[in-house]
Amino acid sequence: MSKIFKIGIDWTKLAIVLVLICAAFSFSVMAQDDKEDNGVYIVVVNHEEQYSIWLHDKELPLGWTKTGFKGTKTECLNNIKEVWTDMRPQSLRKKMEAAGLTEAQTPKPPESVKPEPVDTPKPAETAPDKPAPPKEEVEPETVRIFVGNLSTDTTEDALRELFEQFGQVKSVEIETDEDGNSKGTAYIEMSVAEGEEAVSTLNGKLLGGKKITVKKPE
Repeated sequence: MSKIFKIGIDWTKLAIVLVLICAAFSFSVMAQDDKEDNGVYIVVVNHEEQYSIWLHDKELPLGWTKTGFKGTKTECLNNIKEVWTDMRPQSLRKKMEAAGLTEAQTPKPPESVKPEPVDTPKPAETAPDKPAPPKEEVEPETVRIFVGNLSTDTTEDALRELFEQFGQVKSVEIETDEDGNSKGTAYIEMSVAEGEEAVSTLNGKLLGGKKITVKKPE
């Protein structure tokens, strides 16, 4: 019996300390200012089932979650009074239940003690991030490639398809006479590196039954 009584006394002391601490913290956060406060608040709760209020547009502090209730400061405080009927932290309640203690054995803080209101810490203001300036696209250096000995039936689409095997073709231009007939020559514009590969590969190849001449203009 003496051992059981000793354990009960220890839990009671622990209950007194923890309840006073959590009550002082809660009342200091929830205390209303004498000035009118028109802000919109939310009710928050931590893992110990302790409640508080927080401005709805501020980032929640670590360890707190929203209960779903939102309103004025007075409305939020009234909601907390309705739902927070047991001031003991959840971990303390479980330990006291395991020791056979009840809430009635946990002294409550005296009502005559009115905690001083404290200002809710504001997050440090930071300058808005400036958008990064758009990167200028640098077009690769191009070269005009001469193509000769073309069949008069060769079209610009056929030349584009032939040279696009080596990279992107910027332009294709078949030279024509006054009547619009092909002179059998054309110019292809593409990047320097891809153009050099096309010249070395296509020069002397057959296109439309004729060996074409492919070279960079001198």
